Amino acid sequence: MAEDKVSIREAVRLTFERMPDKFGILDFIAMVRTYPGRSQTTDGSITKRMRELRMDYIIDYEVKNNVYKKIALKLITVGFTSSIDLCEIPAPDLKKPITGKIVQCKLF
Repeated sequence: MAEDKVSIREAVRLTFERMPDKFGILDFIAMVRTYPGRSQTTDGSITKRMRELRMDYIIDYEVKNNVYKKIALKLITVGFTSSIDLCEIPAPDLKKPITGKIVQCKLF
C-alpha cells in the first residue's frame, strides 16, 4: 500500500516547528524531504512554501548570512465590527489600522 503524501506546505510547517531557533536551509530541506511523498521535492518548492507560510502569518523568521532564525509571532487582539467577517487590526507601524477579511481565527 502506498504511503499517504503530506502536502509540501504541511511538511514545511511541521519541519519549521521541529527545528531549533537557528538553522541552516540545507538541514531544513533535508528534514522536509523525510515526510512521506516529499523525497523528490525541489529546494525551490520548499523555500516558496516557507515564504507563503510567512506571508500567511503562520511562521516567521529572518535570514542573515544564510542562517535562518525563528521569530515568535505576536498575537494581536482583534476588534470585530458588526459584520463577523470584517475586523480592524491595530497596526502600530502605520498611521491608521488595517481593515480586512478574517482568513484565520484561533479561539483561546
